[in-house]
Amino acid sequence: MDESLENQSADAILKEKLRLKKHREKLRDNPTAYTQDMERKSVTLVSLLKKSGYNKMDKNNPRCLQLAYDITMAIFEAQGCKPYFHIDSDLPYCWNVPAKWNLNYIYYEWGHMKSRHNHEKKADDIKNLCLQSQRCNQHIQSGLDTEDLKIYGGKLAEIIDKNEASFKKFYASPKWVKLEERLFEFKSRPYIKKSDIKVGAGIL
Repeated sequence: MDESLENQSADAILKEKLRLKKHREKLRDNPTAYTQDMERKSVTLVSLLKKSGYNKMDKNNPRCLQLAYDITMAIFEAQGCKPYFHIDSDLPYCWNVPAKWNLNYIYYEWGHMKSRHNHEKKADDIKNLCLQSQRCNQHIQSGLDTEDLKIYGGKLAEIIDKNEASFKKFYASPKWVKLEERLFEFKSRPYIKKSDIKVGAGIL
């Protein structure tokens, strides 16, 4: 390769690293970096809930939007009010894709703890969802189940274990039972023809 091209390539890499560092610093210095995107993200949950069998969910229905927000916040709280793979450090290890490095907050994606690649439609179950940064969803999990990532050990395995225990506790809690009761209202019931209904023989 021509020396001038090598220098240009090295300069481009350095500029990219500096851009990323500045983005991470902006995230660190913003006290609402992890919570700022919750309202937007909760709206996107509506379509995921429809995939999960709650066919009556509608973005134009204020009650649906409120329920989606309440579920989003409950999931967020279950994972410690941080991105799913968050590890404490001076500069955050969870960040956005380069196109959103101008933001000083995490632009979340819905992650699937059991990945769509491995579990297809089963992955859309509401209890399989978590909130991840774009970098973590696309580059750390990258199509694997979160369980598979434990093989890397260290802090990553620790945070996965911690979140798994927290989610298990949450989905066994009265808080989730109440949310699920509200959700059930938006689940379509199977249509049963009158001709399919068998009349009992009566009481003897």
